[in-house]
Amino acid sequence: MKQFDITKEIIFKESFRNKSIIGKFDLNPDNYKEIFKGEIDIDNKQWNIGLIVGNSGTGKTTIAKQLFGDNIIKEYPFNRENSIIDDMPQGRSVDDITKIFNKVGFSSPPSG
Repeated sequence: MKQFDITKEIIFKESFRNKSIIGKFDLNPDNYKEIFKGEIDIDNKQWNIGLIVGNSGTGKTTIAKQLFGDNIIKEYPFNRENSIIDDMPQGRSVDDITKIFNKVGFSSPPSG
């Protein structure tokens, strides 16, 4: 069994886009810290496909990166100093961004 203890912290950066999205989804802009603890039976297994399931924002990608590193995860290169909202193309309006995020499941914020 491989055990993991992962801390994920998000520090809110004030910007017009962030404030607009936070307002649309009635989110709390306070800094956010979440700790994931668990274990997974991956040792001595011949894996072809693995699946981590959960709601949007629950830490699936964070856990996968911690357990499997860059061997499996491919990601879009965005500016880590910005939020994903502020890294959207500058020609997109807040309404466009909201529609895009709704289509990919970002409309279900974590309920913790």
